[in-house]
Amino acid sequence: MRLSSSMLHLSLLTLLPSISSGKFDTQQVVTNPRLLSLCHLLSDKLDVLHRIPEEDNCCNSTSQSPSISPSPSAQPSSKSDIINNAMFKIFTTLGAPTSDFNTGTTYCSWNGVRCNSFLEPKSIEISGQFYGGYIATEIGILEELTSLKLDYNYLEGTVPSELGLLSKLRFLNLSKQFLSSTLPSELQNLNSLEYMYIYANEISGSIPDQIYDFNNLLCLEVFENLLTGTIPESLPPMLDWYLIWDNLLTSTLPDSISTVGEVVDLEENLFTGPIPTSIDLSSAYALVFDDNQLTNTIPSEIGDMLNLEYFSIDANLLTSSIPTEVENLDFTILEKFDIDDNTGLTGTAPSSLCNLGYYFSYDNTNVTCG
Repeated sequence: MRLSSSMLHLSLLTLLPSISSGKFDTQQVVTNPRLLSLCHLLSDKLDVLHRIPEEDNCCNSTSQSPSISPSPSAQPSSKSDIINNAMFKIFTTLGAPTSDFNTGTTYCSWNGVRCNSFLEPKSIEISGQFYGGYIATEIGILEELTSLKLDYNYLEGTVPSELGLLSKLRFLNLSKQFLSSTLPSELQNLNSLEYMYIYANEISGSIPDQIYDFNNLLCLEVFENLLTGTIPESLPPMLDWYLIWDNLLTSTLPDSISTVGEVVDLEENLFTGPIPTSIDLSSAYALVFDDNQLTNTIPSEIGDMLNLEYFSIDANLLTSSIPTEVENLDFTILEKFDIDDNTGLTGTAPSSLCNLGYYFSYDNTNVTCG
């Protein structure tokens, strides 16, 4: 099942590098028509921000469970002791203040922790807490974990390979940190994963191939890293959001990008060659290819994208004219069509595009409006 527009989650943050880099302010939106256009376009897509539905058997922070005092140096005598010691180590190494993991209470009542009825952590969600440590290898002990959100902190170090032990994990967000090195191959074991966000770090190397085999993966957002490699010939069948901008990815664009459901953002990479003619992304509403080295023409198949709201392909090496098939687009929903900085584009633009006014952007091209 595809995500509906009302269930999309990151909108402005994931489509605008100026926002995700922390340089966003309201005055910038007011004075920058490109941002204003995108704000208007995606203003109804902010309701669900990286949220997993609550498990029926989750305990809330007031769960009446026995108090367990961390004693990391003691020999664990039960599963609860093992988990307790692991949780104490995890919170300590994350750099959490002691007030966030009160030693006089059960870990199920610690900051951002939810447990199931067996007192096993189901989720740890501590976004934006300004923690300044690293992710402990003990994270792999939490076998029942389905959601791990550590984004918008100041964590350093690497992504631990022990994450691959969390086979029930559905939601992973390690974004906006200072994590480095490569993604461990053990992540290939997270085949229950639905949402994977590791954007805005210093991750290098390639994405493990097996991640692209995850049948349930809906969102893959790894932009603003140092990733290399190529886009594989097949992508997860349920993938709706594929955001890999601002990396070092190379090669040509495979036909597989046509299987993405709603948003494809490949800008600021090193892609070459033509845009695939199989680009009939019938349900996609945002397509961003800026700042690559793409050649040839804008494929006529773009006219079949009847849900298209945002199209941007500026700063490439495209040639020829805009295909007349763009007249088939739904101009009642199309908010942006940007072909700036493609000096090889020529001819007269279709009148429907010209009627978009500023939101049809063709600076530094040889295209004219009649």
